[in-house]
Amino acid sequence: MSLLEENLIKQIACSFKSLPLSTCFKLTLARFIPWKWRQVLEIKLPYNLRAYIPVTVIDAVWRNVLHIFWYRDYELVKNFIPKRGWKVIDIGCFIGLWLLKVSRFIGENGIVIGFEPNPLAYKIARMNVEINMLRNAVVHDYAIGAKNGESILYIPRDYLNSSLLREYVLDMSGEYIKALKVRVVTLRRVLETYKLHRIDLVKIDVEGYEEVLLRSCKNILRGDNIKRLIIEVHKNVVEPGEIMDILEELEWDVVLIDLGLEVQAFIYAIKG
Repeated sequence: MSLLEENLIKQIACSFKSLPLSTCFKLTLARFIPWKWRQVLEIKLPYNLRAYIPVTVIDAVWRNVLHIFWYRDYELVKNFIPKRGWKVIDIGCFIGLWLLKVSRFIGENGIVIGFEPNPLAYKIARMNVEINMLRNAVVHDYAIGAKNGESILYIPRDYLNSSLLREYVLDMSGEYIKALKVRVVTLRRVLETYKLHRIDLVKIDVEGYEEVLLRSCKNILRGDNIKRLIIEVHKNVVEPGEIMDILEELEWDVVLIDLGLEVQAFIYAIKG
């Protein structure tokens, strides 16, 4: 049995342990049957959630579902799991699956704000917020970056790995099929626009751009506006130690969690 076949069997097994039965069958069928007449597939998720997922990149999306609802990458430290009334920012929300889950945790008095510059992923994220009739979640179609303005987003065929960092996309996918000009705003602008004086959690998954983003946010991170950070570090272009050094210099308490994944590691940081 090949490694690819072993991973697929493991993927199916984890799905049956963590997802509704109907979703397991739909994901498995979509993996083997080219449903060319359908662009998206509706699935059921835990917490009485529903979601549209793009069939054209089913493998990447299936892994994304499992990392959120089975491996729980963003819940590896207990006091980082969102609670009632929390204000959360999701930078790089893809099709919004973690954002949906957070919306259930924070309740009607909380808010989760997502940012996704890839127009294809953003469209589906918006659909997912709408299909669940969420009043405590919102998604914007721009990137969070070093300065307000515009930048180029590089989109590979497997558009889960879209990034403002060209070298990351080339390393992950070998090529990109689109280079789009997208709107970029700073994290400071987000805080000012929403009049947010305190953010309980910011999750950052920006496909290799995390070091640039953090260095541009140093003034904010020195203050007390943000309480917690979860950063997905992409080890093929950024050393986790460099991210830790930035945060520790700004007096954050930092924990590195490396699960042995080929590319990703996770940094959990709380304001000391």
